[in-house]
Amino acid sequence: MMDKFELSAEGVGDVPDYLAQEGLELAVLYFEEHDLEPAECYAAYKQDTDSELGQAWYAAETEANRVIQGNKKYDNSMIVLVNELA
Repeated sequence: MMDKFELSAEGVGDVPDYLAQEGLELAVLYFEEHDLEPAECYAAYKQDTDSELGQAWYAAETEANRVIQGNKKYDNSMIVLVNELA
């Protein structure tokens, strides 16, 4: 497992910081509701995106993007989850 990990979210494209933060909150809820450690999911995602924990990271990122989903203004944008300390 990683020694240093801090979950964060970044907007790609036209996503403003406040929406990236709202997306981060949804991702955190996803991890909590599924009793998952974000650092473990991140490490798994980096090693094997198809692993169970790697897929959980992707699912949390999908949750984060719900805040911009359906808004044409953000069609070419997305929210990505990152390890702030990586």
